[in-house]
Amino acid sequence: MSKKKALFFPLFLLLSAAAGAGNRYPVIHSLYSSDIQYAQLSLDISEYYRAKAGGSEIPGLVFRRYTPPAGYRLIALASLLSLPYETLASLNRFSSNVEFDGRTEILVPNLPFLFLPEFRSTDLELAVSQGHDWDTKKQITVTGRNGRQTFFYLDGQNYTDIERSFFLGFFRFFPVPKGRISSDFGLRKDPFHGRESFHGGVDIAAPVGTDVICPQSGTVTLCAEEHPIYGTYMEIQHEGNIKTRYGHLSKIYVKEGARVFGGDVIAAVGSTGRSTGPHLHFEYLNNNQIKNPQLFLKF
Repeated sequence: MSKKKALFFPLFLLLSAAAGAGNRYPVIHSLYSSDIQYAQLSLDISEYYRAKAGGSEIPGLVFRRYTPPAGYRLIALASLLSLPYETLASLNRFSSNVEFDGRTEILVPNLPFLFLPEFRSTDLELAVSQGHDWDTKKQITVTGRNGRQTFFYLDGQNYTDIERSFFLGFFRFFPVPKGRISSDFGLRKDPFHGRESFHGGVDIAAPVGTDVICPQSGTVTLCAEEHPIYGTYMEIQHEGNIKTRYGHLSKIYVKEGARVFGGDVIAAVGSTGRSTGPHLHFEYLNNNQIKNPQLFLKF
């Protein structure tokens, strides 16, 4: 008897999923194995990874509908579904780690693909369009919360560092709202000796004492004084292995270990350390690798 059920179960579900044309994709009611659509989703995902490891054909792309309970966040939901959060975000066109309200129905694919809408409208979607090698022949039309749309898709890809930073909200606030960028990231003529050198951040000029704003929530991991280069400086660790560094400060208003949030005043502009005048030296690091913060700053 059990063998007959094992053979019938996947066939029945595949037929019901295929019948879900238009907006009538099969519905996942709960994230328990007793829910047949959730159980089939889990089987499909497992089969996908087995097929990839063995070099065999992967399952066909199938969509289901699910309404997350109020309070769920997208990244946590993706983990429960055993899918990359990029898959849910790109298909449903979420640009951040949204918190669901209990009324928003989303589409859940059975494969860990990255999706790109044919017509892009957000900074994140524009970044995704440029950050991957898209094959326009790989496309599918679906009907979801945003209506009927055509998407391109890629097998098994995730957001790049830049795309991830857009998604996580880096940066919601400009570090010195009353300042101006006086020196860009990259090669420049050193203001002290005049020779070309690499500048690992951006300089934002402003009078001494001007507020320095936390651009995104995180934890203060370092506050220090009398550094030969940075002078008085601090570091904040953010979500996703991202760190920000703030140099040449005149004052630091927070302590190591403090939890800070986007928009908080954390320090004051100064001219300490190796500096030619009052400004904030601002750095962005991903996995301890310096990146160009101007790709993420909001002006």
